[in-house]
Amino acid sequence: IVALYNKKVIPCSFAQVPSGNLSYGHRLLAPAPFKVADFASYQKEIRKRFILIDPSERYQKIKKEIGQIAQKVSGTVEEDDSLLWRAAYSTEYPEAICGSFDVASLSIPKEIISTAMKEHQGYFPLGAGAASGAPTMLPHFIAVLNNKDKNKTIQKGCERVLKARLSDARFYFEEDCKKSLADRVPDLKGVSFQEKLGTLYDKTQRLVTLSKFIAQKIDSLTGAGAPTAGARESGRSRDSDRSPSECGVGGAWERSAQATTSLEEVKRIAPLCKADLVTGIVREFPSLQGVMGRILVDRNAENGQAIQEHYQPRFSGDAMPASLSGQILSIADKLDSIVGCFGIGVIPTGSEDPYALRRQGVGLIQILGMNPIFRPFFLPDLIQESVRCFENQKIVFKINPTLGVAAFLKGRIASHLQLKLVRYDIIDTVLTNKTLIPVPPYDILALAEALSYFSEKSLFNPLITSYKRAARILVTGFNTKVNPALFTNNVESVLWSFILKAVKDVDVHYEKSDFASVLEALATLYTPLNQFFTDVLVMDPNEEIRKNRMALLRVVVNLFDRFGDFSKIQDGGVI
Repeated sequence: IVALYNKKVIPCSFAQVPSGNLSYGHRLLAPAPFKVADFASYQKEIRKRFILIDPSERYQKIKKEIGQIAQKVSGTVEEDDSLLWRAAYSTEYPEAICGSFDVASLSIPKEIISTAMKEHQGYFPLGAGAASGAPTMLPHFIAVLNNKDKNKTIQKGCERVLKARLSDARFYFEEDCKKSLADRVPDLKGVSFQEKLGTLYDKTQRLVTLSKFIAQKIDSLTGAGAPTAGARESGRSRDSDRSPSECGVGGAWERSAQATTSLEEVKRIAPLCKADLVTGIVREFPSLQGVMGRILVDRNAENGQAIQEHYQPRFSGDAMPASLSGQILSIADKLDSIVGCFGIGVIPTGSEDPYALRRQGVGLIQILGMNPIFRPFFLPDLIQESVRCFENQKIVFKINPTLGVAAFLKGRIASHLQLKLVRYDIIDTVLTNKTLIPVPPYDILALAEALSYFSEKSLFNPLITSYKRAARILVTGFNTKVNPALFTNNVESVLWSFILKAVKDVDVHYEKSDFASVLEALATLYTPLNQFFTDVLVMDPNEEIRKNRMALLRVVVNLFDRFGDFSKIQDGGVI
């Protein structure tokens, strides 16, 4: 242990290793010890001995060298930051080399070749150009060594190991192709999903039922006009300089050609979603679950994209399902796991989450919030339908999971918004339901995005202050109707006319899920409301006039309360 202060050794030890002023270079290229005087000299001397102590420097060296190698063979390297860092932390003085493998192995799908290289060996696959008829991969790879390979001995060893890996992969793939995905479905009866929740076959049947329920609801909506199936990406970090309308928060409900085929597509794909879990390839390369299913379906000239997509998103930052069928199946799959685990008491704790329910919950919320076609879907309805799927299989729950799952998913909404850098008071506002009318996740996320944008405007804080003032004046349970005949001041009439217009505009914009315009409509009340507080005594001695003025404020407050609890907005804003 090198431990120095002011060029003197600090006496200490760890794991019976004493401190001193001796260090060593690369164990193969410069193993001899050398004395360390101070950190500056250490940096200089250790570099001479083939050790780069800064991981970022190793990362950049690897990235540069693999780019140069790819250019030499007219190939491309897929961006893979995790693999680059893996190589950087596995070496002290990285050296990239190029190896080759048998062209015959290119008959295996590129996903399998790439996975064999990356996961098992830590190699970088090389892609080819997209020219017509050309293979999508080159019969080359890049390995990152922690040594110099003057005689290509290490390169030959890397090639030999990869040859064996690809030979095994080719065998498994060819064997898997002998049996269709549909013929593999019964094999799922022999694979347990969870002891109390049945087999993967049982889960598949629930997935079929729940996804069919979702698809049928979507198809029924398309007859009278449904939202577009185009996705939106919620979040300020990427679009903070644009309004929510420009970012795709709102948008009129239009008929979707994609939606009209969702039911038939889901009925075709849902039974096959888990069947690739019993293939040899997935047993050898578990990360290819879904991918192998898509490959096998595609080989039969059918579209298996949704099989791969139903696992997405698998982690933070992962791609979202692009197809509507993939989105539907992903919702059903994730909800089934969450509801089932909550029902048998397997609930995530601070330290344990064996079924990755938190991750699945965030993924579920992301999908429900990305596509306006899911706007009519409320969490209680989806949860109850999932519970019915378990009941149909005679699976007995320890507890009714409905309330627990709803609260859990509410927490996942908060987590998702926090990752999007939404202010915590805005999160509290949109997650507090004062009307007791269920709010779909799509609306919650869209409103949070719109509020985040609107909060940066100068009018935001004064508007919220006026709302809070109105809310404080009102008595709980006060519900008198406004009577214009009791107005005694023109300011009251002006406020009432603005209220009527705002109510109409809010309804129109809400139907379109255009929350940016909803907030703009609410903002029109600021000036007449502020003037009302200035010129009118709300607590008039005349009881009828007093109640009528309070009724005006009740309409204003109720209009805000439709969308959350704006009293939770902090004065001056918070981060």
